[in-house]
Amino acid sequence: MTDVSSRGAAPGGDRKVLTNRQGHPVHDNQNQRTVGARGPATLENYQFLEKISHFDRERIPERVVHARGVTAYGYFEAYGAWGDEPISRYTRAKLFQERGKRTDVAVRFSTVIGGRDSSEAARDPRGFAVKFYT
Repeated sequence: MTDVSSRGAAPGGDRKVLTNRQGHPVHDNQNQRTVGARGPATLENYQFLEKISHFDRERIPERVVHARGVTAYGYFEAYGAWGDEPISRYTRAKLFQERGKRTDVAVRFSTVIGGRDSSEAARDPRGFAVKFYT
């Protein structure tokens, strides 16, 4: 296993010492520990993982898919039948069985266009969701 972290500082100690987030000195931040000459990197290489995490987790992006939308709240009133047949023939859901039963509901239409700060003038609904509050 190649280990370059145990090397001391370079000669000519007039330069500042590079440290990690905990304040420990980092002697070499350009190389990483590997298993063999061209082998995989080890998970013990916390200095490399910390360095790459600054790029990887620099900014947490917003979830832009279906970010803009509109929600409507109301109620659903069941008829208890599908045409002339009882609804129990098609479903076991209790909220549809009883005639006149009201269930609170939320309906959301969303667009895929843009994020939170995009224009509201673009109307192209692509998402649809219904939530029954039973």
